[in-house]
Amino acid sequence: MGEEFFWRTQTRLKIYFFISIMILCNVEPSTQSSDVDCILYNEEFMECTWTHSEGEVNYTLFHWYKNEPPQECQSYIQQHGYNVGCYFPTSEIRQFQRFYIFINGSSGPGENSSGLHNFLLKDKDVDCILYNEEFMECTWTHSEGEVNYTLYHWYNSEPPQECKNHIQQHGYNVGCHFSAHMIQLFKNFYVFRNGSSGSGDISKGPQKFQLQNQVKPFAPGNLVVNATEDNGLLLSWDSSMSNIPCLDFEVRYRNMDREWQKATVLRQTNFYLPSVDPEKLYTFQVKSKVNKYCGTTKLWSEWSLPVHWGRSNTENNQRAFNPLVLLATVPAFVLFIFIIYLTYKRSRMK
Repeated sequence: MGEEFFWRTQTRLKIYFFISIMILCNVEPSTQSSDVDCILYNEEFMECTWTHSEGEVNYTLFHWYKNEPPQECQSYIQQHGYNVGCYFPTSEIRQFQRFYIFINGSSGPGENSSGLHNFLLKDKDVDCILYNEEFMECTWTHSEGEVNYTLYHWYNSEPPQECKNHIQQHGYNVGCHFSAHMIQLFKNFYVFRNGSSGSGDISKGPQKFQLQNQVKPFAPGNLVVNATEDNGLLLSWDSSMSNIPCLDFEVRYRNMDREWQKATVLRQTNFYLPSVDPEKLYTFQVKSKVNKYCGTTKLWSEWSLPVHWGRSNTENNQRAFNPLVLLATVPAFVLFIFIIYLTYKRSRMK
């Protein structure tokens, strides 16, 4: 235990020393092909990821902006118990500033470190989403005055191919559609945009994706709610993807006009809610995403269509003020008044 602590402390001091020298000397490391890939998603969050191979050590990531002290990642992305990336919320992102990262792995007396990498943070150029592992769309935004871009794509060392099925908007290419037979998971997938104008070619740098991390399932369907003998509710649903162990689900529910309550369901397609009130109306919805065992995506499906169980205030009010009861009451009341009137008239005649 003491020896392990010694090596970890020594390794960390070496890292801080190395990074501090880089910062003090104002070194601008090269941005050659990197084993770490940072992608800023819609200016909302960023993920810096790397590939972990069998037998490799577990890496730790340090990051900083120019002239600032390095910090260790606070939110690791893990796969099979190993760090494979770092998640950064909006509060930690500064666009158009130079961002530095360094990963280090310790395996006893020796350590394994990557080179120092730097990125100029800006929103990613092309966004690829694999829908339910059935088809994929890689899309970009076309601004007025821009040229019309053509997309090229390839896997690893394969030759680039031009998109065969561009998605268009107002006569301009804004994406590319890929059918299922063109999709390969757990391989590096590259895209590259090129456009031409009177002044020459205009190109966007290539981007790399691991497509298992880009999966967005379709919304779950066929939601069914059944009451149980112990005064609870059992919600069940059908998943849009057949590989249930690869999916996490989120259920949200509420009764009447209360706030939504949420619950996470791991690798199964049912949810139990105990102690319900049959006089209240309950509403349920479900969404899903690929879990950490099969990818590192944060892409949730859309919410399912809602399913309801119980009685609403409207139904209770209708039962309390049933118009048929009112129609039956009014004639009886009139008849009662008429009988009293006749009785009173006869008594006066006597």
